[in-house]
Amino acid sequence: MTILIKNVLLIDGSGSPPAKVDVIVKNEKIAAMGYFPQYTMADEVIDGLGGAYLSPGFIDINTNSDLYLNLFLNSSHDVFLSQGITTIIGGQGGISLAPLLYGSLDLNKFWADPLKINTNWHSISEFLNTISRKQLGVNFGTLAGYSTIKYQITGDDFRDISTKELDVFKYLIDKSLKEGALGISIDLNFPFTNLTSYKEIKAVAEIVGKNAGLFSVKLRNLSD
Repeated sequence: MTILIKNVLLIDGSGSPPAKVDVIVKNEKIAAMGYFPQYTMADEVIDGLGGAYLSPGFIDINTNSDLYLNLFLNSSHDVFLSQGITTIIGGQGGISLAPLLYGSLDLNKFWADPLKINTNWHSISEFLNTISRKQLGVNFGTLAGYSTIKYQITGDDFRDISTKELDVFKYLIDKSLKEGALGISIDLNFPFTNLTSYKEIKAVAEIVGKNAGLFSVKLRNLSD
């Protein structure tokens, strides 16, 4: 399948002014950009008439599509695509769909009904494999949620984790990052983690740094 997109103003993300170009797409990949007035091999032609803009797909780095289980319940993600968003990053605010020590999404019950989906994974790698088979309408990446991991160690007990528990906690974070999590997220406004100690946060930050990951922190307040 070959598509010719012509007479469009390209915004390429480099900061350069929009430039009028034609783009040839072959088998869902950009094959050429330039000016092709005589090109006749396209199966489909999209003419921007000189006034339409073309850009790379946008990345939504703060989505709750996974939190509300829309990855499974509305996998086409038409709403994102209609806004030009082609990649979303989940696992925000300390809540993610993996890793799951016991295969339970109990913590997500505050936002969606976990019984509506088949939770057939435990680790980040197993979760990403499951997602890869869903044929999502967008690309997907995830952070590993601090609260998700800690909840499976301490349950509903709002407390610091013990020294032995910290070793397990650090292992799960390190394993998640090595299996494909882009980083770790924590929401210090969330009741479950708003009293998290500096010791815990520092231990996690060190592991994230060693794995060249991201540490996304929602602060308690601006004085933090």
